[in-house]
Amino acid sequence: MSSKRKSERVLNTFTVSVVFLVLVAAFVLGCVTKNNSLKADAGALDQQIMVLEEQLEAEKMKALESQVQQRYYESDAYKESVARNTFNLIREGERLYIIQ
Repeated sequence: MSSKRKSERVLNTFTVSVVFLVLVAAFVLGCVTKNNSLKADAGALDQQIMVLEEQLEAEKMKALESQVQQRYYESDAYKESVARNTFNLIREGERLYIIQ
């Protein structure tokens, strides 16, 4: 082989190697950029999850309070309170005094 062909071959090999390294570097840079983007998205999603979990807990507390309130409205104590305070009713054997 002539020295000209050898130098062309070395130059071609070098060029292919450089192009390959540039492509690999571009791929790695793209992967790093995508990874950073995904981390940011994951952080935002984690924040949304925390907000939604707090909202869920608040709704659970409201539902529990509603159940407690409903049980009170169904209780005899509530019925007696309404009968006494709204309708001025009394129990058998009690006296009602009206002070003016």
